[in-house]
Amino acid sequence: MSKKLQVFISSTYTDLIEERQKAVEAVLDAGHIPAGMELFKAGKTQMETIKKWIDESDVYCLILGGRYGSVEEESQRSYTQLEYEYAAANHKPLFTIVLDDSMIYRKASENPNGTFMEEGENRSKYEKFKEDAGKKIYKVAYNLSDIATHMHAQLNSILNDPSWNLSGWVKGSTIIRQDGPGLTDEQREAIRKADRKIEESRQAPYAYMERAELLASMGKNYLQRAVPDYLYAIFLDPGYSKAYYNMIQRLSKGGDYVRALRYAEEACRLFPNEGDAYGCRAYVKCAKKLYKDSIVDCNQAISFRANRWFYNTRGRCYLGMNQLHEALNDFVTANRLDSSYTPAVENAGTVVGKIGLSNVINTAVQEKEKGNFEKAKIYLEGVMLADPANERGLQECGGWYYDRKQFSEALDYWKKALDVHRSCQNCYLCAEAYSCLHRNQSAEEYCNRALSCPDDGYYERVKKLQKELRNNPQSLESHAGAVN
Repeated sequence: MSKKLQVFISSTYTDLIEERQKAVEAVLDAGHIPAGMELFKAGKTQMETIKKWIDESDVYCLILGGRYGSVEEESQRSYTQLEYEYAAANHKPLFTIVLDDSMIYRKASENPNGTFMEEGENRSKYEKFKEDAGKKIYKVAYNLSDIATHMHAQLNSILNDPSWNLSGWVKGSTIIRQDGPGLTDEQREAIRKADRKIEESRQAPYAYMERAELLASMGKNYLQRAVPDYLYAIFLDPGYSKAYYNMIQRLSKGGDYVRALRYAEEACRLFPNEGDAYGCRAYVKCAKKLYKDSIVDCNQAISFRANRWFYNTRGRCYLGMNQLHEALNDFVTANRLDSSYTPAVENAGTVVGKIGLSNVINTAVQEKEKGNFEKAKIYLEGVMLADPANERGLQECGGWYYDRKQFSEALDYWKKALDVHRSCQNCYLCAEAYSCLHRNQSAEEYCNRALSCPDDGYYERVKKLQKELRNNPQSLESHAGAVN
């Protein structure tokens, strides 16, 4: 079988644990994907999530025992009935497996402390619900084996009914057969390899996750084929948060913001102590231009840990809101956390371009003059990210370190400025740094280089430094305001 159906299994909770498990085993044995079950319990906040999972599923199966289940306050109907009605209203292929009374009585006798029959005011609601479900496909189970039998039969019937035209999950061999001409030899082989890994490890979440990532990386056309793999990995391991996060990001990048946000909301509910859950939701909200809401999630994510992605997302929000200085601060911070993170570099360049490179440098100088060295450094780092070879930026970066008496670092920047432009000023700056490092011979050498260049207003400073080097070579002090 090349196509797997995602089957949402609905039932009341505590009284049908064995029956649900048997249904899950039957779905897996038939080569399909179960969903629902232990992922959710009845509750108003979970109902919307359950509806979305039903939307994602190909088939809906109700297992009906003797209980009506928890009742939703507004409608006064059970959550199980609400799920069933939602699936029916959305034209999902559905069927009901009803436990015969003899099976329910047997369960009750074997578990005297359990509740297996509906009594009291909800009894009439249960009977009416059972009657309504009986008007559609309805199979009676007398034992656990019957559940598996009915599940196999109904899934085969639905799968072989062309009127449903269900997409489902398909094997790589089917993808290759359907899309072969559009695939490279490497992609075809990668799909075959992923299929083999799944065949060897049917219950291994990572195998489905790897295949999902492979398909999603092949472009937007394959994203919808990847989603069932992500979901199945999550079903096999409900704590597999990475499957959620990767799926959310892939959907968002593919422009499927509705589903991306849906799963992001679910991830935040399931993993409230993981910063990546809020980071993913922030990422989707930013893409949807819900900037203020995204910033709230970014702040929550950052409270768990400093991460380049969280800062970059928040910076994108600030950029979208035209709060350029705040954006630049976040992009620089992201780059500090990982200097190889290309998006932060590109975004910083965009912000500096909007503000104006000279304006950013001037702001850095003003902040430094006010003693706000950290703010000044952020602006200067932004300049370097936008234009690493900007002469004035290199000069001011060197000046920042010089003012903090970090002369080796200052020299590094001033040498880079000299590489960009051989000038009297840049030679003088290098000489000044060398003198502060008590490397007088090198300082003298750079003074001579300076004097060989056209005078750009620094000749007198060079001559003064030369005189000091010759007259008092052991006790040179740094000159305040070397750049200016």
